[in-house]
Amino acid sequence: MSFASGETVQTFNVSFLPATGPRPSRTLKLLLSSPGPGAQLAAPVSANLTLVEADPVIGFGAAAYQAPETAGFAKVLITRSVNTVIPVEVIFKTVSASAVPGTNYESVANQAVVFPAGVVAQTVLVPLIHNPVAEGPLLVTLRLHDPVGAGLALDAAVLTIRDVDHLVSVRLSSFKYSTTDADSEAQVTVLRAGNLQSPASVDFETVDDSAKAGIDYLATSGTLSFAPGETAQSFPVAILADEGSKATRSLRVRLLRPAIGVKISSPREAHIVLAETDPVVQFSQASYTSREIAGTARMLIRRTVAVGTPVEVTFSTVAGTAIPGIHYQDVSQVIRFEGKPAELWKYRFSTFPPTRARGRWR
Repeated sequence: MSFASGETVQTFNVSFLPATGPRPSRTLKLLLSSPGPGAQLAAPVSANLTLVEADPVIGFGAAAYQAPETAGFAKVLITRSVNTVIPVEVIFKTVSASAVPGTNYESVANQAVVFPAGVVAQTVLVPLIHNPVAEGPLLVTLRLHDPVGAGLALDAAVLTIRDVDHLVSVRLSSFKYSTTDADSEAQVTVLRAGNLQSPASVDFETVDDSAKAGIDYLATSGTLSFAPGETAQSFPVAILADEGSKATRSLRVRLLRPAIGVKISSPREAHIVLAETDPVVQFSQASYTSREIAGTARMLIRRTVAVGTPVEVTFSTVAGTAIPGIHYQDVSQVIRFEGKPAELWKYRFSTFPPTRARGRWR
């Protein structure tokens, strides 16, 4: 061991070999000797190092366990750590909480759990009884006590018995929802059935398919919470405005992560279909009336839906009881609508003034 100029402290390590069996506490002596030039030893020049055997530690493998009441048994894991080379044991028992012994489960009273040398985990079975009455989730307290040759770590845990007769089911209302580019959102409905006396919840999320989040729709996720007695909840999926012609596309929406006591039934996943919508061009009304002395007749042509793309339509007159060239001037013209949120086209065509009294023409 060498000290540099100004250095006052040095350390060294002593490596321990793993135990192959139980051993009592042991000691070894540490000595300082052979000081270098310019150095001398001072007391203490020797010390004792004691190797103390560590006690094994026993505890539950988890703080909470759960099983459906129809499982037959609930499996409870008990583990031991630190010193695993000696045999140890501990006593396991169940303590009633909301679950009733003999009705929901069979009590386990002071069962010895033995760990032979080298064994680090043991499983204890708690017998479960299927009670066909809807009761909701029930609890059993689990205890460890009186260890032999070991200490205790996690000595208490909780077993939840899930009531299958009490289960609430949730599902999407349809396998497919349809909307168009002209719609601002799609509404997705989730239905709830079964026991309605308690609250229930389930998570939802959207997933890209041929429709892409941020381009065709806004991605969304969250939790739907049902109050007691509530059987339906809906959430919106925002549809982004179509800036041009696109083919029909779709995204997926799915249910996941139900709360305890809730199961997801089919359909748990559905498609939202975004159908391409063609622009709509139409007269503002079904009939117009104009006085012949006005010289012109005016009508309104309107374009709606999918307004992001320019479109054209041909406007023309067709003789009815009115005769072109005598009662009005025949017209055939292409009208072009540029891409704007909404457009109106006003058109006038000439009428000939009367030379004698006449009735109405169409």
